[in-house]
Amino acid sequence: DLDPSPPAAHPLGDFASAFVESMRVQNFRGLQDCALELERDLTLLVGPNNSGKSRLLRALAIALGAIGPAGDDLTVAGAETSTIDVVIAPLSDPGTPDEFDARVRRRLRDIQPIGTDPVHERFAWRTTLWPSSEGWGAVSMWSILVFDAATGQWVPHASDRVPTSD
Repeated sequence: DLDPSPPAAHPLGDFASAFVESMRVQNFRGLQDCALELERDLTLLVGPNNSGKSRLLRALAIALGAIGPAGDDLTVAGAETSTIDVVIAPLSDPGTPDEFDARVRRRLRDIQPIGTDPVHERFAWRTTLWPSSEGWGAVSMWSILVFDAATGQWVPHASDRVPTSD
């Protein structure tokens, strides 16, 4: 009595139904403090050469785990660490609840409700970089961020830090 037909394909294929909603980069490759809001469908980074477009994309790639950090990422004078905060949002249809679907929910913990009427769910983390103790390269660690409704800010959840590379 088992149905031998394969399960129906998810409309997004292998992609998660979420998108990067915002990021904030501090003390990274000459960027002292840069916040960026991204649109659901398309965000264009436009600017003259050496204005930071590639630096922002590199920071996002490090935070997403696509590439590892390098010593050159820590180039703001006097700063001992760099931070990259990323907030992801559900890719929901307009007029529907702004909640992550079951596929994303299974992979994430600490999904944060941002408001209740209507519901807005978000997931955020911080990637922190610092020089390697060997004197070359960089080390990274991520920590979950939680939303502080009183201040409207994302803050680190102090007990949840995981090293990601050395």
